[in-house]
Amino acid sequence: MALPGDIREIVREELFITRPAVQASYDLLYGTNKLKLSNLFIMVLWWKDGPIEGYSAQVVNPEEYWSNEGLKVPANKAMTLMTRVLVRYPIVQFHMKMPTDRRIVICVGGRRFELASWTALEWWHDEERLFVVTSRMEFASQSSREITAFAKPTDITTAKHTYTFKVNKGFTEVWIDDRLRAIALHLLPKVTNPPPFHIDGPPYAIIPSFTPVTVGGANLYIFPSSAESLIDLTPHDVSLFESDPNPPKVYPLYETGTDNPFAGKEIESGELVSHPVPVLGYENKTIYFMADKDSTSGGLVIEVLTQAGNWRVYDSLTYTANKLLVYKMTGDAILVRVRYTPASYPAKVLEGEVVMV
Repeated sequence: MALPGDIREIVREELFITRPAVQASYDLLYGTNKLKLSNLFIMVLWWKDGPIEGYSAQVVNPEEYWSNEGLKVPANKAMTLMTRVLVRYPIVQFHMKMPTDRRIVICVGGRRFELASWTALEWWHDEERLFVVTSRMEFASQSSREITAFAKPTDITTAKHTYTFKVNKGFTEVWIDDRLRAIALHLLPKVTNPPPFHIDGPPYAIIPSFTPVTVGGANLYIFPSSAESLIDLTPHDVSLFESDPNPPKVYPLYETGTDNPFAGKEIESGELVSHPVPVLGYENKTIYFMADKDSTSGGLVIEVLTQAGNWRVYDSLTYTANKLLVYKMTGDAILVRVRYTPASYPAKVLEGEVVMV
């Protein structure tokens, strides 16, 4: 009978002797020829009074400023950190505490941070405000929405949280821990006032991305401060993966402007309207809906948001109580939402979601 220590030895031999790919990965991380941070990241320090639009810049060795203790940023300097590798349809993750003494931007984007198109979370430490931002070409075209009220963790500066950017073919998702909190649509919006596709949360904000980011890496920009800072972000806290352009997704329907799911929602009067769901880039889109009361005639309405900024009726149905509606959309769309008006009250929604493959 093998004892625990013997089992460990057997596993070690099996993995590192008979499986060279695993051995190679182990060597890259821990061996004598392990990768250095400078092989993986580009780090640049910036400070005022220089030739580049009033700034000077210096590429530095990340290992001089970044360790398992955190990311050290010198006084009176800004810092840019970029992954050397760019991948298609990236997933980027930062696991960190937001600083109390520095404004910071974390994002998915191209290698040249200032010149690339990107989708970002921007933290204003002095006002404790959080924004989702898309931008391109040195901030010349920018779109943003504040998400502080519904998305900012209450302990954002005292506990680590995971900030995830997932780039799909038609839109980028921004997650904070396990909650989707923003969507950046990959389209050039029509110039109107107010502009279309700017929708506040909860449950998530929606903004346009002026130039789609489908190839990119992890980027971080830390603004200058008069004192040295130690950001609670280690090299193990930054992740970059290549992913599928259109992975299967299930979006629960939420009552618009709230974190209340459709499923389980009780309606005492009027109609129930869902928050928009992004479907741009997906060929197969199926809406599931169920409630315990009939709708009024044509009282289950499916709407799409057009480039002109108008919600238009895609279809209207008369729903029969306690039957699961399985509705397949055949037309393409950017955003879709559902409106339900019961024939009698109170009514309760039992199911509500959109499945995309």
